[in-house]
Amino acid sequence: MWQGGFAMQQEQQTIDFHGLILLIVVGAWLTGILLDSVVLLPTFLLLVVATATLIFIILLWDKRQMRLIAVLLLCLLLGAWRYSSSSRARDPLALSTSIGTSLSVRGTVSDEPKLYGNNHLLSITASSISHDKGTTWQEAHGQFTVEVRGTAIEDPYGANYGSVLELQGKLQPPLPQSSPDILANMFFPQISVTDNSGNPILAALYTWRITLSNIIEQVLPQPEAALLVAILLGLRTPALSVLASAFKATGTVHLIVSSGFKVTLLAGLVGSCTRWLYKNEMNEIKNGKLLPAQKRGGWRRWLSTFLIIASIAVYTVLNGAGPAAIRAGIMGSLLQITPRIGRTYNVYTALAFTALLMSLGDPFVLWDVGFQLSFIGTLGIVLFTPYFQRLLLPIAHLTIGAILSETVAVTLAVLVATIPILTLNFQPASPIIAIIENTLTVPLLGMFILLGVLICGIGLISLP
Repeated sequence: MWQGGFAMQQEQQTIDFHGLILLIVVGAWLTGILLDSVVLLPTFLLLVVATATLIFIILLWDKRQMRLIAVLLLCLLLGAWRYSSSSRARDPLALSTSIGTSLSVRGTVSDEPKLYGNNHLLSITASSISHDKGTTWQEAHGQFTVEVRGTAIEDPYGANYGSVLELQGKLQPPLPQSSPDILANMFFPQISVTDNSGNPILAALYTWRITLSNIIEQVLPQPEAALLVAILLGLRTPALSVLASAFKATGTVHLIVSSGFKVTLLAGLVGSCTRWLYKNEMNEIKNGKLLPAQKRGGWRRWLSTFLIIASIAVYTVLNGAGPAAIRAGIMGSLLQITPRIGRTYNVYTALAFTALLMSLGDPFVLWDVGFQLSFIGTLGIVLFTPYFQRLLLPIAHLTIGAILSETVAVTLAVLVATIPILTLNFQPASPIIAIIENTLTVPLLGMFILLGVLICGIGLISLP
């Protein structure tokens, strides 16, 4: 029975590129972004060549092969144009032109503050600078980071998401491993909060994130509370610092950061809880009483789909809205929507569409380690899991062998795909240790998330 299921799964995992033109198109788009990051071309020149290529496509529409080549060239040029238009490398008003000088900067905190050692790090979008201590101001462009003393997750009297700031300090080069859109860094400048802006919905969700974190810390002792906060919310608190190095060394750092796997688990939990809405329809499907079009529709199924997608969106933000969580949120939403509109979900197309959507909004996301691990890890699961399951086939016949072999196979698949990224960024102690640790901990992750949800839900009603 299990062998038959494995054969079916293996057949489903076989790569079928028929009709997957989106893969090739997105590949050309991403190649254009990467190429332009190496050889930065003028934005206007790329736009002119792209326009000429589009005209060429229209003229050669009947020639399929030439049209395909031209379309790929167009996507490559558009990807390069997207990166070039976002890059501040040639911007005379970019902050990077003032590195090494002491000045005043006005800007807005564009992201949630993050702990950085014994300090916390602010991401700020600059609007203007002054070289004469605020007497005259001139326009400035670009993002930079600021190190501020203190390990408080939220400072009621200081800078938080949406705060409009005026800073005085010396601009330094970006911190190591910063993405290309970060142009500079400031160490412990003088800061004054002048106003508050930002997306009110995001601000409210970030506040809820802090509230839920405080509930867990009131209910559980440390460092267990800090560990559950990191697992459930992807939020690092000071008490977690004693454990962070151990997670990096054992290759299990994905458990305490924003993770696509957590979003997938939550979607599964919400889906299970809302299945009663269309339970009768499921019985009719099994009995063959519904037509194919009826299986897709029905307000009950759409309501369940809406609740799952809404929970994915909210949890993605509560989990830090990192690239890994956003990637999983988009793919999880696609997985819910495609059956409702009568389409078949294809993981390769979903990955390509997600990469296109995220890089369209922010081309610098390709340099984010979380995005790289999430994207490559998901691709590794699809490509390599069947081969490892075949190697572990003798174990599957044991009492709990099926679950054990599947867990080990998925862990090995992710590890093989992501080991270069893990080695460069986290230096895990040993691949063997990482395999053992993930095999023991990943099956518990769903239980920990459910435990955190229950603690937060009860804590919102009444704390002990």
